[in-house]
Amino acid sequence: MSQDQLKAFTVIHRFIDKSVSRQQDAELLGLSTRQITHLKKGVLASGAESLIHKNTGRKPSHAVSDETKEAILSIYSRPELSGANFLHFKDILSADFGILISYSTLSSILKNAGFESPKKKKIRHRTPCRKRKPHPGQIIQMTPHPMNGLAEMTSTPSTGQLMMPLGK
Repeated sequence: MSQDQLKAFTVIHRFIDKSVSRQQDAELLGLSTRQITHLKKGVLASGAESLIHKNTGRKPSHAVSDETKEAILSIYSRPELSGANFLHFKDILSADFGILISYSTLSSILKNAGFESPKKKKIRHRTPCRKRKPHPGQIIQMTPHPMNGLAEMTSTPSTGQLMMPLGK
């Protein structure tokens, strides 16, 4: 049993012994009073085992089987597929081997085995910075709406052009 389950068991036991009220138990466990009554009924019927989740220790029904994982890893470790990225490998699995699996599941299986998806590094093209103006206030900024009433900016309401003293 986990610590939370042991705590719930002792709290429910105190409720059964009537040393603590149902409302106090609900506040201690962060549950509703109806859930406390349900837990009490389970503890009286089958003891502490009623607090343990019935699927504890079982593999989820929608989990990928170990045989499928081993097959995927053996296929990916072939030399002719060593250059394939995960998305391309997913397509190869479905087309050539009939293994249908989601990309995220395939990615987690391969990453847990120590593989990384080969990715092309993108070349980043930096846009050149504009040349600085020799004097402040020589930049014209276009805005979609007129801005009237600002002291240091002059505007023409028809076009929305601003002469802004932006510095060097």
